[in-house]
Amino acid sequence: MSDLVQRACPVCGSRRAQEAHRHRFSALAGVDLDGFEQRLLLCEDCGAHYVGEYLSPAALARYYAHSSSYEYLVSEQSLPREEAQRSQQQHAFLRPYLQPGARVLDVGCSTGYTLSLFADEGHHAHGIEPSAVLSQMARERYGLVVDTCFVERAEQLPPGQDLVMLSHVLEHLMDPAQMLAAIRSSLAPGGRLFIEIPVIELFDESDLFQLSFEHVNYFSHGSLSNLMHRCGFREVEHQVFENDDGTSPHYPTLASLWEATDAVFPRAHRGRHDGAVVRRYLQLVARHTEQTDAVIRRVMDAGRRVAIWGGGTLTAQLLAKSALAGYREQLLGILDVDPKKHGLQMQNMPVWQPDSEQGQALLAGAEAVIIGSWSSQEAIHAALRQRGVAEGRIVRLFSTPH
Repeated sequence: MSDLVQRACPVCGSRRAQEAHRHRFSALAGVDLDGFEQRLLLCEDCGAHYVGEYLSPAALARYYAHSSSYEYLVSEQSLPREEAQRSQQQHAFLRPYLQPGARVLDVGCSTGYTLSLFADEGHHAHGIEPSAVLSQMARERYGLVVDTCFVERAEQLPPGQDLVMLSHVLEHLMDPAQMLAAIRSSLAPGGRLFIEIPVIELFDESDLFQLSFEHVNYFSHGSLSNLMHRCGFREVEHQVFENDDGTSPHYPTLASLWEATDAVFPRAHRGRHDGAVVRRYLQLVARHTEQTDAVIRRVMDAGRRVAIWGGGTLTAQLLAKSALAGYREQLLGILDVDPKKHGLQMQNMPVWQPDSEQGQALLAGAEAVIIGSWSSQEAIHAALRQRGVAEGRIVRLFSTPH
């Protein structure tokens, strides 16, 4: 059984909190729990939102090793366009702040493409990536220096950095202040820290189902500022990336640049603003969940045998609390292209590669295929059509293309 641990507020360290929302997942592939109910908490002392109880470090490491989808690029011969666009967007934002020959460190560098854009301009590029697969890819594709490790202490980061990057990392960290302290120690005088994260006030009806199993911190710009001020940083610039042109991650994000400071900032209580933003967003999600349930019921009430394409957290949510939970006998199985998920179980159903013998049989036997993904809906739809699945057998849960 996976161990669960209690967290203090990641922004101010307080343990005084009230429950803002409960969010249930069914059995997740790679997690040794029959089900998991995330409790989203509102800190009473600073107003930040965060997940209070979560997997222990050991259980979380197992999950990322066996189930998380962040290594899907291993099967790609070239970087997907939406990923390349994100890197180019970040590079354009940061380029004016770098002098020739700057030292650039990317913590969580993935395949290394972003870092390679700086290396190609003559900067001294260094990456850190916990995935052995992705760090090896970064070394082989782009000739980068990449360390394969988790950052837990300041001495694990090379010193004298002019720019450190944290792209879509901070929302995943159980103790973001520890990471920020390590980065502050690694900066050269005048060095800066880039952060890109999802922020709750940017989400609307076009950005549904963003309460992710893997996100444990739900920042607003204000709560991020509280955290950064506490850790000895002040903001240089920020910009909203709308990502409405197909750029990954297909929802708006906040890009921000910070520098170390000894100044002391008063902490602003974010509860009124952030609480209202989260309540409004949850109302949007609840309203769309009703619409999703209606679509599922129409399919299942017709007695159709169903497969689901998508072995991630949305499917885990659907199996736990949507109308799908009441039609277990009509579910034939689950498909996913991520090789890390193949052979794993979700509610005693195996996850198959779509082009395997079992996957092809599942596609042939299913009278309907539900697309179990919000951000990849259109890509999965195209993959189904390429495999000869008729349009009338494909079930989209989201009406707006992404």
